[in-house]
Amino acid sequence: MIATKFVCRLLFGSSLAVIAPALAFAQAPTAIPEKGDAAGTSEESQSNVLEEIIVTARRSEERLQNTPVAVTAFTAADLSSENLNNISAIQQQTPSLVVQPNPTSSMGSVIGIRGQLQNDQAPNVDQSVGIYVDDVYVGQTYGSLVDNYVDIDRVEVLRGPQGTLYGRNTTGGAFKIYNRLPTDRIEGEVRLGYGNYDRYEISGMVNLPIAEGVALRVVGSHVEDDGYGRNVTLDEPLNDKNLEFFRAALKIDAGPDTSVILRADYQRAETNGFLLNPLLLVYGSSTHIALSVERFGAAGTTPAALNAALAIWNEQIGGDPYETEYAISGGEVSELWGASLDLSHTLGNVTLQAITAYREIDNVAEYDLTPIVTRNHAIQDTRVKQFTQELRASGTAADGRLTFTGGLFYYLLKANDIGTNFLLPALNGPVFTIRTKSETESYAAYGQASYAIAESLRATVGLRYTKDKKTLTANNTLGAACALPPALLTGGVCSLTQDVDASNLSYTLGLDWSPTQDLLLYARTSRGFKGGGIPSRTTADPLSAEPFRPEQVTDYEIGFKSEWLGRKLRLNAAAYYADYTDIQRTVIIPGSAGGPSTTAVRNAAEATIIGVDVERMAVPVPGLELGGALAYTDAKYQNFTDGLGISHASERFQNQPKWTLSLRAGYTIDLPFGSLRPEMEYFWRSSADLFPSGGAPVALRTEDSFDLVNARIALELNDPALTITVWARNLFDQRYDVARFDTVQSNGVLTTTPGEPRRIGVTLRAAF
Repeated sequence: MIATKFVCRLLFGSSLAVIAPALAFAQAPTAIPEKGDAAGTSEESQSNVLEEIIVTARRSEERLQNTPVAVTAFTAADLSSENLNNISAIQQQTPSLVVQPNPTSSMGSVIGIRGQLQNDQAPNVDQSVGIYVDDVYVGQTYGSLVDNYVDIDRVEVLRGPQGTLYGRNTTGGAFKIYNRLPTDRIEGEVRLGYGNYDRYEISGMVNLPIAEGVALRVVGSHVEDDGYGRNVTLDEPLNDKNLEFFRAALKIDAGPDTSVILRADYQRAETNGFLLNPLLLVYGSSTHIALSVERFGAAGTTPAALNAALAIWNEQIGGDPYETEYAISGGEVSELWGASLDLSHTLGNVTLQAITAYREIDNVAEYDLTPIVTRNHAIQDTRVKQFTQELRASGTAADGRLTFTGGLFYYLLKANDIGTNFLLPALNGPVFTIRTKSETESYAAYGQASYAIAESLRATVGLRYTKDKKTLTANNTLGAACALPPALLTGGVCSLTQDVDASNLSYTLGLDWSPTQDLLLYARTSRGFKGGGIPSRTTADPLSAEPFRPEQVTDYEIGFKSEWLGRKLRLNAAAYYADYTDIQRTVIIPGSAGGPSTTAVRNAAEATIIGVDVERMAVPVPGLELGGALAYTDAKYQNFTDGLGISHASERFQNQPKWTLSLRAGYTIDLPFGSLRPEMEYFWRSSADLFPSGGAPVALRTEDSFDLVNARIALELNDPALTITVWARNLFDQRYDVARFDTVQSNGVLTTTPGEPRRIGVTLRAAF
């Protein structure tokens, strides 16, 4: 096995190194179309060159190679052939993108790009990376880890601050999903799948032209998975999934210049919860004492019992990572639905567009925050309602030399969040209940324009003004007592309402030059900000309730996009420097009036982030496609001081490896009755601190470098139109951790969540 794995790595590493010389001997394609003229190339010649990719990273359709921003795009063919069915799978092929599970929601994700990551998933906290579905901003990540990428047209991942064109101003980037639109022909698709751990999958799509200029597209999916984890105490599965997903789109062409698109979707996902494994238990901590009392009763506080309890914990460390012990059953149910209306009308060279959208999220999660011992059994009930409205105008002027986009954006989010925490029940601990109602309201006006100074030289300027207001009402209790600062309450009522306002002017400045048809050079600077907030997990200490300010990042980037050897080789790269200020971090602060210390979010740090992203694709010979991505991210604090005056400047950014590398290869073999395509992917990342500032030793918080290999082979038949794919993820069954949850400072415990083991399966796809 070791030898096989080494050979696989060697072959993948060598493949990119030999692309350039191999291409020097490759046969030139029979015809190379003009840029943007994909229709002018025959099917035979297209197989010899790289596919043209159209993106809307700048709110208008452009060739990927003509877009002067760092963006990775996945087409429908990429998503289907490479089995990319959720955001976690996409991170393995996208430079600078990191995804890990939410510690309080097994189906929610924590997303970071270029070191920008927000770990707190409270509804009133803004995310560092914006998620957009059909140009509609989605403010929460609940349910984002389930396998729901069905009938997707493309996915675009934008890196760097998005401050002038997108609905919510974000510091890290944007993750955009575009679903396929209805067409004017009858078509359909059915997929059936089976995999280990009793994974069943069925999905289908049907497209129906209803009348002239009216078409309906309906998509549905059901996935069952027994999960690769086990709660051995109660003999229950973990990391399992039961998903139902539906989506429909109605497209109406109300004239040659007017389009109406109605969309609706519904998703319900259910699971028994996620795995947590023991890693560290501090002697004498509250968790240690609770474990001893759970196992030995009233004698649990004696030295002999404490030593025995610690031995029980330590015996489980390093065991089967996919088995754990929970004393109480858990689970999560996530229900999401939404609808949108997209109206567009073209007047000459200007297109007017209005997108109105509404979305609701109901998420209930019950979980133990520690295996083996019930330190905190929590029930989190989150209800979110979101409304967005965007009015946008885009077009061209000055004989096409000027392209512009401008608009107005409105965002309203209302949330009810109830967290019930049963603290240390073995020690008769109290119930800590967090009840909050929050509202976020945002207005924005934006505009961006590019002007061709010369035929091959363009300048871009963008501005965006944003006004945010956040309100939060808390009714927190600890047992029968009010858990809010008495000095801030009025009328003896256990209720505290706070609000914060913020405004920001973000910008983009850029210059791009195309010295040849196949080379684009660009330089840009942009500024983005992430809104401040109001703490929801307050205590009786007034310092724990203090709001925190927005954080801001100013980014400087240079890059190039190039194609070589008659569009057989594509090489894109970007280098950036980010100045990151007023960084929001959870830190220890001294208690009021000499009371005990507590933790709170503060604008505690400043940092710089330097990095390089490189992407390469090649078709050295007909049918063979090679690709790869490399990212270097060096994120360093310039200063980071907690409320006790202790410096944390030497800490690493959360879950941020310095290096990531991905390689992939696929080869299409033509057969008399169809084609056969084997594919392989290799992904490697360097070590990363998965949970800084928790208090555990750095070595225990840090996940070492690891690599993963995925493989598949697809047989495509011409008649009938059937594709049979056998696939494997984590082919060599690599053991690694995707998250660690460190509460050593507060509770004396560090736990870990293992990554997915080897998954294998077969998928049948029939189209008509």
